Amino acid sequence: MSSLIRVFEIQVPEITDVSADSNNTPLTPLASRITDNIMDALGNGNPSRDFTVNEMEINDRAQVHCEKWVEEVGYHFVRYSNSKKPDLIYPINQSGNRNVLKSKVYSGDVSGTIGESLFSLYIIKCFFLSDGDFAHLRTDNSSVYPDFAIYTPSQEMLSNFGWPEVSEIPAEVKNANELERSAIYPQIRKSIQQIRSFWRRRGATAGPSMIGVTVRNQRQQTYDLAVIWR
Repeated sequence: MSSLIRVFEIQVPEITDVSADSNNTPLTPLASRITDNIMDALGNGNPSRDFTVNEMEINDRAQVHCEKWVEEVGYHFVRYSNSKKPDLIYPINQSGNRNVLKSKVYSGDVSGTIGESLFSLYIIKCFFLSDGDFAHLRTDNSSVYPDFAIYTPSQEMLSNFGWPEVSEIPAEVKNANELERSAIYPQIRKSIQQIRSFWRRRGATAGPSMIGVTVRNQRQQTYDLAVIWR
């Protein structure tokens, strides 16, 4: 069974503005504006493009391009996108106790792997990249670094985003399990920091960059993908 992934591509040049960090420009207004853009775009439902995925493709992506070792990611994709979180058992006399956990929570490792898998499929299916054209980056002691680097962007990708010929494009991928500001905003804020950190360490003029945010769409039993690009 295939699922339709809607993609919403939003241009925001400021995500690579390293000088804003140097000038102590608050990051909150930018992250908040991007969050609003994502909420509006996904709510209006007018995607830039779409593509289909199935469980086997997601499993394959998770094996060859995702950081965390999570098995059966395609199965988790289906369960996360169309199921209610299972309830936990607790004493009936504690039903009003706010400190009692009453249902399971989404696994961060699973959600993150789903997001990375879908972004990998996006650049492969929409822009015809091969597995050898991009790689997952390793984390370091700072823990502030993007997930992927695209080393050989296709002509379709360069043309779509109006980019010049480049040899390295950083891409950070996050996941939000709800279409809510509280779920999306912190992910956007962290992503901007990671993209800027990449360029600051390179000591070079910031170039093309991408942030992908997958958002669980339970009503359609799938995920949406917002791509913020510079």
